[in-house]
Amino acid sequence: MIPCSQCDVVFETLPTAIQHLRVMHPIPLLAGYKCKLLACGRHFDSLKSYCAHLTIHDRNNDFDNYIGLLNERDENVERGENVERGENMERHENVEHNEDVHENNDLLAGVNDLSARAMAELTADSALRFISKLYSISTMNRAHVDLIVTYCSQLVNSIVGNLRKKIDELHADARLEPFLSIAESPFTDVETENRRFSALKLSNAYIEPSSFDIDFVPDIVGNNAPMLNQIRLSGQSVPIRQVLKNFFEMPGVFRYVLDNYEYLMNTVSPVINIVQCRLWKNHIQPRYAGKTVLPLNAYFDDTEPDNALGSHAGDHKLGTVYYNCPVIPQKYLSLLKNIFVSAIFLSDDRDVANGNHKVFHNLILELKSLADGGLDISIDGRVITIYFPLVVFLGDNLGLNSILGFVESFVANFPCRMCKMHIEEIRRLNNIPPHLNRTVANYAQDVAVNNMADTGVFEECVFNEISSFHVITNASVDIMHDILEGVAKYDICQILFYLIFVREYLSMESFHLRVSDFHYGPLEAGNRPPVRKITRHAIVNDSMNLSAAEMLCLVRNLSQMVGDLVPEGDRVWRFYLTLREIVDILFALNMAPGTEDYLHAIIQDHNTMYIELFHQTLKPKFHHMLHYRDILKSVGPLVHLSSIRWEAKHRFIKQVARNTCSRINLPYTLMVKIMLDFGFRVLSEDGLRPEFELGKMSVYRREFVDPNNLIEYFDVDVPHGESFNTVSWLKVNGIYFKNGMVIHVDVSEHLPVFAHIVHIIFDSVTEGHEPKVIFVCRYLSTICFSHHYHSYEVRESDEWMAVALNKLVTPHSLMMRTLPNGLNYVNAKYDL
Repeated sequence: MIPCSQCDVVFETLPTAIQHLRVMHPIPLLAGYKCKLLACGRHFDSLKSYCAHLTIHDRNNDFDNYIGLLNERDENVERGENVERGENMERHENVEHNEDVHENNDLLAGVNDLSARAMAELTADSALRFISKLYSISTMNRAHVDLIVTYCSQLVNSIVGNLRKKIDELHADARLEPFLSIAESPFTDVETENRRFSALKLSNAYIEPSSFDIDFVPDIVGNNAPMLNQIRLSGQSVPIRQVLKNFFEMPGVFRYVLDNYEYLMNTVSPVINIVQCRLWKNHIQPRYAGKTVLPLNAYFDDTEPDNALGSHAGDHKLGTVYYNCPVIPQKYLSLLKNIFVSAIFLSDDRDVANGNHKVFHNLILELKSLADGGLDISIDGRVITIYFPLVVFLGDNLGLNSILGFVESFVANFPCRMCKMHIEEIRRLNNIPPHLNRTVANYAQDVAVNNMADTGVFEECVFNEISSFHVITNASVDIMHDILEGVAKYDICQILFYLIFVREYLSMESFHLRVSDFHYGPLEAGNRPPVRKITRHAIVNDSMNLSAAEMLCLVRNLSQMVGDLVPEGDRVWRFYLTLREIVDILFALNMAPGTEDYLHAIIQDHNTMYIELFHQTLKPKFHHMLHYRDILKSVGPLVHLSSIRWEAKHRFIKQVARNTCSRINLPYTLMVKIMLDFGFRVLSEDGLRPEFELGKMSVYRREFVDPNNLIEYFDVDVPHGESFNTVSWLKVNGIYFKNGMVIHVDVSEHLPVFAHIVHIIFDSVTEGHEPKVIFVCRYLSTICFSHHYHSYEVRESDEWMAVALNKLVTPHSLMMRTLPNGLNYVNAKYDL
């Protein structure tokens, strides 16, 4: 029996099922067509690809073992009735060939139990979901959606009109007429945008943005008779309270997040999350004894929606405020859909007097309400109050200094927001005297002095009104801008100048060839550093303008690119290896107790070597690293505070802006689109589901995949049967695995144990929508850690093993490369 992916009908034959899909469900609901075979669960966007997938299952006789359906709509529908409907559909397929009027009466027997009113409701619901999906596409503006609805209406009307003529020729029962009338106009209830928005609001899927006033400024208005008038400056916001309520009331979200929070609170080592650290445990959590409390992080940044090099660059520059809940399980936290938008406004509008207070006033009131009054959500019929205190405000250095009330110039007398060191001391000192650290007390004094040149404080931080937040105790840093777009750029330029132009270990042309021909693999092929930007002029002037991802790729792989040309013990190479070690620690997903002090020691070594080797002064971003020890103790791994994922959220806004011709009230246009995208997520109940993609699937006999019958001896849930479904590649929550890549499977004698992927077995999808995946691998023997190449030397073996995806020691795949010395090395992404 073959189940329909869109309703509860079951069919005896594949042609009948496909005919049903083409007639009844040409447009999929929400997330597309989902295979309801419990051992599969794959999703498809098009009917053609889904039908091809069903054909493969039918050819493999997979449906012979089908037991039942997950009845998602009506648990009272019996299978016998559904099979009868399927058989009636099969008879309907033969009507035209038999031309037997009595067959039409048999057809109606299956339709009688579906009233015209019920069909009208189902059609309206399908139309609304279809339109919601269109609205969620960032590259499709609302005018395009309007056109698609119009054209679809005309197409369906024409098709049903021709069908009605054919039915009239067959003298079909008149009882079909109401159904044809409904099918003829599926978009009647959502014909205009006003009706669509009203329908989405009734479904609790659309949260309407609200405007907030910033100020009134004088400006010249009018074209025919210009006159001076007061112009209203405003931004757009969406209630955080309503978004969080909709999110946490999605199926399973609240329990999943709360379980993860309790796990983190009971875990001492390793340190993974902000709630395991000093700021949360000592300053925030004690305020909420006996209450349900979850942390909230906020982020601010400016983004340019137009061409940054065009004539109108900066005219519509936007200020954006995002937020998230940092105790969402890590594998879902980095997904962009779990970063929510709070407010959008034109950046220039914040330049008015008391701009921070005027722009963020409503945001502060809402954050205070969430921290002090909490949010009521309904879970399984129970009302639960959750408190959301603000923990840290994130962003790049310029953005944070501007909104938190510090001086915005990094050549000012006191440019650091965490200490009161003078700029001349910052340039030459490699430690911070304790008495110069900013405290709540001396910060209050600096605010009272009201002298930015002498204190580095422009105004009191407006967010200090929030009970859980103070700009001094809730400090944060951004390793993306500090390291990848700061320290690493200066370091790499000095290192390359020394290797190429001072010691001449290689030429500029040789370096370009090494960078171009390096085996990046599928993981970093998109982050390949462009050699056209690595020029002598850029190196000499410390102006190598690489993106953060490109710089991270270069720093991680430089040792394998040119390490064979550099003699061991070279002082500048040792400096590079120190930078590499710092990057490994900072980008690690977790850390062991004591890592903070070790990191601080190597940062001091790094800064000292930078001064001595290159006769340079320290830049402010080098100074920021000296604060990392205290920040690590306060909030945990700094990779979770990085702007990398937050800035990726800008992409949706830029795509929407590029597909919008008008720039009148651009924040409103963008916020409406963002809420329509979130509305589609609410309609589809897409809470915390894993996102996975599969490559080409092949069916192999068991003896081919596991010739020595070794899989069953490992701690994996081995699929039953004589054959396995294998895939060539797999992508889970953005993490890519492919045959030939390397995974980290164990630790032995303080060294990681790696394995080489030979086969990827896709077993099924669990009830929690998790893919059940098993890697069949060959062990790699870890010989040692090569400090010169900053990589693990490995040797291939003939020993086989199997490991499940959820049992990996680190949730990432790696590359093994053979270097010019003939040995194999695995380059870790971060400190293992």
